[in-house]
Amino acid sequence: MFNDWRLKKGPVIPKKNLKEDAITIENVESEFSNSDDLIVKNIKIIGNKKISIVCIDGLVNALLLDQNVIKPLLKLKNQVVSNRENKDIKIKMPSIFKSIEDGIIPHIEMEIVTKKKDILDHVLSGSACVILSDVKDKAIIFDVKGYEKRTISEPTNENIVKGSKESFNETLRDNTGLIRRRIRSKDLKIQEFDVGTETNTKVAVVYMEGSTDKKILDKVIKRIKNIDTDSIIAPASFEEQMLEGSKSIFPSMLYTERVDKFTANLIEGEIGIIIDGLSIAYTVPAVFNMFFQVPEDYSFNYAIASIIRIIRYIAAFFTIFIPGFYVAVSTFHPEMIPIELSLSIIKSKEGVPFTSILEVVFMLIAFEMLIEAGARLPKLLGQTVSIVGGLIVGEAAVNAKFTSPAVVVVVAIAGITGFLIPNQDLTSSFRILRLVLVLVAGVTGLYGLTLGLILIIYYLTSKESFGVPYLVPFTSNNFKNLGKDTIVRGIMAKKE
Repeated sequence: MFNDWRLKKGPVIPKKNLKEDAITIENVESEFSNSDDLIVKNIKIIGNKKISIVCIDGLVNALLLDQNVIKPLLKLKNQVVSNRENKDIKIKMPSIFKSIEDGIIPHIEMEIVTKKKDILDHVLSGSACVILSDVKDKAIIFDVKGYEKRTISEPTNENIVKGSKESFNETLRDNTGLIRRRIRSKDLKIQEFDVGTETNTKVAVVYMEGSTDKKILDKVIKRIKNIDTDSIIAPASFEEQMLEGSKSIFPSMLYTERVDKFTANLIEGEIGIIIDGLSIAYTVPAVFNMFFQVPEDYSFNYAIASIIRIIRYIAAFFTIFIPGFYVAVSTFHPEMIPIELSLSIIKSKEGVPFTSILEVVFMLIAFEMLIEAGARLPKLLGQTVSIVGGLIVGEAAVNAKFTSPAVVVVVAIAGITGFLIPNQDLTSSFRILRLVLVLVAGVTGLYGLTLGLILIIYYLTSKESFGVPYLVPFTSNNFKNLGKDTIVRGIMAKKE
């Protein structure tokens, strides 16, 4: 994925001459030399005149190709040969091409191409190309895609309590079809672009015309067109290019597997991005408040949804603040702790050779290791490792006086509250910040911890996502919006 481990690219190849750029079966076959999955079907008309069908095995639907392309071409050949025998006329391949172009083959998706590069792109995408001898300036493309793909299934990373169970898969056209099924509006627009010099990955920009900010849309399209990379295979290779080298640890693009969540954001004026080959879709611009919302907020009563959403914000604060606060208070400000609790902490630390900051840092790192181990191992084994690591090893560490029970409780609270945040990218950002705040609090106490929180808030207020302030609507002058759909969810009233 990254250029630093690849071989250096060779010298620039001089431009090919006109004969090599001509659209002939020989030139197309030469581009796929040593590729055994290339299929070339030649239909001889008479003498050296022929019709050639080119496709890639495994990317086309063989039955569709036979029934809708090859059989009509064979029928056309028989008609041409029969007419020549009856009327003794000369066969002209351009005339045959014109007949195909005019629709003598009843296929729903047909396209005329005039460049050899376009032929290669279409063939590699699963289409079949028809090339006629004596016609060297154009060819005909038939869409007969038929490669294997994953069916529409439930989301694997976003659990559904009450709502639609449809998720995106890795096929772009399936995903756009799912969106069209939900939004039956002429205002829904889809623009597609090819990204990646080697992969030519299709990237679709989806938006509602009239609801989307034109300036933000133009900025998104411009950034997609400016992406300079060999391939779009992993999500980060696209995200980092779209964010133009941003080093922020906070996410500026909201991803989801869920079709209902994606379409809801589109209707609200957001811009969607779908990448062929990825089972997730992006929404931009993504502001801080959006990462705390899930579709289930609109599936339950507004009061219940509001309480749960408030809990998420409290959990976000706890997961960042609690470990650093414990280190600062136990190290620099023990007078702030109630006497009974202070005595309990002192008693639990008897025999532990490490300071509070070292205990918390080691436990946080161990917690991250458990998370990573559970994510990388097979599901059943990963669950076992998490249970064994969290219970048995944790209990053994306390009994062996490697850490105190108070630290285990603090780290457990920080870890559990972090899991309440719906978005994994934002959770990862908070995991980094809480470790940084622990280190700051271990050196400067509550003063440093407070300053760290102020700097985080200051940074968030100055950050933007595609030109939109990151803390909107919290930083907006219109305070009426705060009670509609931010920390609480208001009642969904009728459209005025």
